Amino acid sequence: MGNAPDHLMASLAEDASYLRPTLFSVYGVDRTGIPFLGWGMQMGENEAYYVQPGSSMTWVSTTAEQVHATLSRFGEARLTWLED
Repeated sequence: MGNAPDHLMASLAEDASYLRPTLFSVYGVDRTGIPFLGWGMQMGENEAYYVQPGSSMTWVSTTAEQVHATLSRFGEARLTWLED
């Protein structure tokens, strides 16, 4: 450990910054009137993760928009992109 070449570490640092996930939130009210709020990360173009506090499940989807579309089937949902 600790023997990685400096140029490799610098390249990985650049990739980590460039490829970083985009944060989002999906929130709303389901058909029974119960509010929900969760956060996710869009990882590149074809991978997204979403979790709601108190839930024992993490959702895996292709995009944040797909998470929003799925949750919209159960009530009113909104997608918000979170910026730095």
